[in-house]
Amino acid sequence: MTDNATLPDLPATGRRDLDSVHWRLSGSLGSLWRALERGSRDEAIACAIGLLDGLRADYACEESLMRRSAFPHLDRHLEAHAALEAGFNGIARRIRDAGPDLSSDQRSALRRALSRAAGDLKAHVSTADVALAHFLDAGGIPESH
Repeated sequence: MTDNATLPDLPATGRRDLDSVHWRLSGSLGSLWRALERGSRDEAIACAIGLLDGLRADYACEESLMRRSAFPHLDRHLEAHAALEAGFNGIARRIRDAGPDLSSDQRSALRRALSRAAGDLKAHVSTADVALAHFLDAGGIPESH
């Protein structure tokens, strides 16, 4: 089976405080992708943990901004974060439960799953996070660093 999975780039929101975290997430996604290509389960686990840590940092930054600004869609945004994190946690579990060296089929399946989860994250950033950025900018909420 040919593996045609790709890893999408995360779009910019126009706010440095959000985009800098998303930029780091893109790097973590790329690191995990490359680890899966190499087939090292231990490296992939370490990259998956780094990605999950980055997701949680992004979510904490966004939640703080949403609460400070009384963002009207807070609950829906947090639910989306939980769903996204569950998807990435599922990938991390699949990596953890694999043998010490990932087979070609396992690597392909994991890259396809990562591509789908990254696509979901891209869709979230391009809609929900962009809406948050516009709301913050309209409300005069300064960028945090």
